[in-house]
Amino acid sequence: MRLVWRAAIALALGCGAPAGGLAQGAWSAVAPMATPRDAHAALLLPSGPLGGTVLLIGGRTVVQGATTAATESYAAAETCFVPAGEMAGSRSFCPPVLLDNGRVLACGGYQQIGERGGTIRSALLWDPAARTWSATGRMADARELHTATKLGGGSVVAAGGFSDGRILASAEVYDPATGSWSATGAMRTARFGHAALLVGGALFIIGGRTEKDVSLAETERYDAAAGAWSLGPPMRQDRFRHTATLLRDGRVLITGGYSSVQGKTLATAEIFAPDTNTFTLLESTMGDGRMDHTATLLADGRVLIAGGWSSTRNSTVASADIFDPSTNRFTPAAPLPTSRHEHTATLLPDGSVLVAGGLQYEPGLKQTLTDAWLFRE
Repeated sequence: MRLVWRAAIALALGCGAPAGGLAQGAWSAVAPMATPRDAHAALLLPSGPLGGTVLLIGGRTVVQGATTAATESYAAAETCFVPAGEMAGSRSFCPPVLLDNGRVLACGGYQQIGERGGTIRSALLWDPAARTWSATGRMADARELHTATKLGGGSVVAAGGFSDGRILASAEVYDPATGSWSATGAMRTARFGHAALLVGGALFIIGGRTEKDVSLAETERYDAAAGAWSLGPPMRQDRFRHTATLLRDGRVLITGGYSSVQGKTLATAEIFAPDTNTFTLLESTMGDGRMDHTATLLADGRVLIAGGWSSTRNSTVASADIFDPSTNRFTPAAPLPTSRHEHTATLLPDGSVLVAGGLQYEPGLKQTLTDAWLFRE
């Protein structure tokens, strides 16, 4: 029987619905994944023979333990997960990139096999027609908790990350035509757990953590023609493992993360406005301070914030919020049925959001999840 959590249930349980109304939306269960996973990656394939399919890649299968090489795909029409091939080597904390040729690039990450673990340099390509993985060029630096971003010309920039005890400032560029990596200019500040996205066609790096566990408010911009980085405007608060979402109006929404200055996870959010080149701290806040959460741009331009880790609660949270860019305010959404962080959330073509896996970490309860849920309004 399909399980549905209604907003009315959230209200009855005291989960933070606004006065005079119900929390927005509802969650419904779909068939679980075959493999438990957190710190994995998910990517929607928007076109081709598998258009509308979500590819789930790697991750950890047990709490802070072994990583998996298994991949699965989810098709909304089938409401289930099916095998999508084994990678040549397991990995977690690896950002996927959809290339212009329809293949998926997975570069770097962390690999744990038994008692042995470490950051990896290898990169792989997934072929949607054959549903198989093959090797491509190796990066110069092993890196995890880095970013990998496709530029307008189709090349991919991998920047920063953590590498077996070192925090990286280095960056390198992948050329899909040759399957090789080449060095480019290093960032001004070494960092990992940062956010990256294209703003006005330029790569924008936001926050992260650097040496001595210091989280950053600093941002940087990459000039692809010059292969060089320059300082951008600072955020209003330092953030690590936060989210950055490009809104339909061209602004960027930054949510949550951990602040070393405040010593806690943040419930705050800020907006970057490209026209003024400034960040503004919003008055409206989320229901929980959170990091390692998800922020998903909905079909109507609003943003769904779900789950995460709360340092003040010392646990994962199930709470969810919806951000409305027309008012710059958060309102509660129906909470997830199970708390989690390091999960994935993907907007499907029908407007629903698929949340899959993650790590549930509460007092007396620690488990890597196989469950998957659809959020609908």
